[in-house]
Amino acid sequence: MLMLLAVLALIVALATVPIMIGARMVHAERTEFGRALLVAIALGVLGIGIGKVVHNGLVAFLLQAAVGGWLISAFMGTTYLRGVAIGFIASVLQFVAIAMLAGAAFVAA
Repeated sequence: MLMLLAVLALIVALATVPIMIGARMVHAERTEFGRALLVAIALGVLGIGIGKVVHNGLVAFLLQAAVGGWLISAFMGTTYLRGVAIGFIASVLQFVAIAMLAGAAFVAA
């Protein structure tokens, strides 16, 4: 049970902390944990919804980036372009963190 809680905490941290860091880097008005968690949940729902409606990968990606930037800007209290920047920064940080975790798991195995 403790391992399940640790994995859930890691997933929440990997989804939320990069959004908080990106928001602080672009000087958004609201950078707290709760807002970043709401953004992560909203972006997840958005991704699932667009994935079910749009079947072309490139169009789905562009639509998610456009609407995701608007969602981030609305939740974090910043401009649209800064919202897109937060999304980009968060994506890069999440990729780096997952690559580091995968490397650590590979070395440990």
